Amino acid sequence: MRDEQRAGDKRFDGWVNGPMNKAKLLPFGLYDQWVPAFAALFRQVNGDWLAFYQAVEKLGGLPVEPRKAALRRLMH
Repeated sequence: MRDEQRAGDKRFDGWVNGPMNKAKLLPFGLYDQWVPAFAALFRQVNGDWLAFYQAVEKLGGLPVEPRKAALRRLMH
């Protein structure tokens, strides 16, 4: 089934079949933690993709700590 779904693409087999550790899983946690904030932002702009991308660009231009604070506010 896996090979059928991926049409024989084996680029990630080494990564998936290798030993799992926290360092390998960290990027997924970093991504997942902000999904609710971006979902809230998308709702704030009423599903307008252009406005969403513009808001994300603005967030991306902030220094790290103010950006994290803004994302946290979106989740509450």
